[in-house]
Amino acid sequence: RLHLARGERFAGTCIYYLLEGEEHSALHRLRSDETWFFHAGCGLVVHLFGENVYEKKRLGANLSAAEDPQLTIPAGTIFAAELTKTSAWCLIGCSVCPGFDFTDFSWANLEELRQRFPKRCELIDRLKA
Repeated sequence: RLHLARGERFAGTCIYYLLEGEEHSALHRLRSDETWFFHAGCGLVVHLFGENVYEKKRLGANLSAAEDPQLTIPAGTIFAAELTKTSAWCLIGCSVCPGFDFTDFSWANLEELRQRFPKRCELIDRLKA
């Protein structure tokens, strides 16, 4: 266990889960770095909203289509993910270091995000919780 200013945490935690159809991982942020791992199925598009920059990354096994099999999301980044094909599914693993704790999780403030990224309002509204 780690003893941090924000409390005691495991050194790391990991989960895996399945997204299918029109499901998505809604806009949220963590206070720890999170690494996503592609396991099977179609790819994912991961939307990252940094301090002043929006980035779109692709997670998957198709390297020739610019997909990466893993992606690390820095602590404090607001992010969400959706399938590249809504008729498919994707099995993903996530590892958080220092380990995940619900007190380190928060949903995105959508109004603030819309103000910071006015050209992305439609995307933000689609990926809300």
